[in-house]
Amino acid sequence: MSQIVTKVKNEIKETILSAAAKCTEKGVFPAETLPEFNIEIPSDRSHGDYAVNAAMVWAKSLHNAPRKIAETLAEYFDFADTYIDRFEIAGPGFINFFI
Repeated sequence: MSQIVTKVKNEIKETILSAAAKCTEKGVFPAETLPEFNIEIPSDRSHGDYAVNAAMVWAKSLHNAPRKIAETLAEYFDFADTYIDRFEIAGPGFINFFI
């Protein structure tokens, strides 16, 4: 995997985890260990450069709908000093990132 791909994946992971930590600090999410999630390159490029399933994987642990989790996380995203240009929430709660 190229260095840029690895760097972008790490930035996306850190963006998601940082937003989750902020949600926990604010009392929006309970303080507990959340399951691992996947960052994938979608086969349909209209779905972004990377797709993340964190909200769907965390739905059971957080006792909430995946789309609501994705929307809550999005309130705390910070793309400063990253390659991430924008994101969109799709379907039941995928978070698609555009570089």
